[in-house]
Amino acid sequence: MEFSVHYQPFTERTVIALTNTERARILSAMDREVDEIDSVSISVPENNDFDAFKASQLTALGKKLSKRLEHALDKEGFAAAILCVPEVNREQLLAAMDPAIVARCTSIVPKNLCAMDLAVVMRILLEG
Repeated sequence: MEFSVHYQPFTERTVIALTNTERARILSAMDREVDEIDSVSISVPENNDFDAFKASQLTALGKKLSKRLEHALDKEGFAAAILCVPEVNREQLLAAMDPAIVARCTSIVPKNLCAMDLAVVMRILLEG
């Protein structure tokens, strides 16, 4: 998807991870082009209390997401990473991720954008 000329283009190939409690959408952005390239998810147990499993789910998601971002940055040619994580999940998710990968993120955006359309996601990210 190409986004509006009203916004600054990405000057380097950037991987963007949009997370919620159980999954992450992985996007690729360069110039004015953004595309969804992958997703990372964990299974959510049925018939269980969601709150009781939230911490363990965020830990599992954080570990999987770390590996995916590391692969993107080291093997797929991405130069920058943006992580979007709901503020309520921020501490737990970041604690579960590899600190070296978190340090390589150029921006950590405290928003839940995982379920939104790409056009809306880009408008929110680029408008600040």
